Amino acid sequence: MRGDKNMKTRLTLVSLFVLITAATAAKTKVFAFEGTASQPREIQDMSQSGIRTINSQVFQKEIADQGITWLLLSYTPTLKGYQHIESIIEEVGSIMRGALQVGSINCETEPSFCKDLGIYPRRVPRVFIYSYVASDKGSLVEYNGDLAVF
Repeated sequence: MRGDKNMKTRLTLVSLFVLITAATAAKTKVFAFEGTASQPREIQDMSQSGIRTINSQVFQKEIADQGITWLLLSYTPTLKGYQHIESIIEEVGSIMRGALQVGSINCETEPSFCKDLGIYPRRVPRVFIYSYVASDKGSLVEYNGDLAVF
């Protein structure tokens, strides 16, 4: 039964990010290609681990108002379910590579940054989407879908 719930969580997140990507494609840098028309190669700008560690400097330089949709995990290492949600975020990042970037913010090492953004985790890790749905300015919205950890 646990496997079914984990699969539901993964499918819910993947579905959400497909919708976000479709809604923001016109305002977001989605793909970059090189090569010939018959054999394009996607240019990747993501590390092998998939999840970028985010601090205030990285946020200001690479995320805030840069035209790219980000999926951000806010956590502290001691929170229940952190590793499970991180694996889902990494999987979504892998599936959506080129359409969105994924990052994590450790609020134990970046407490003032998390407080300033209003993303400090409560009893469980929190997931946020930095996107451009409403305007040319990016906005940070919490994902409130199914992230239950059993």
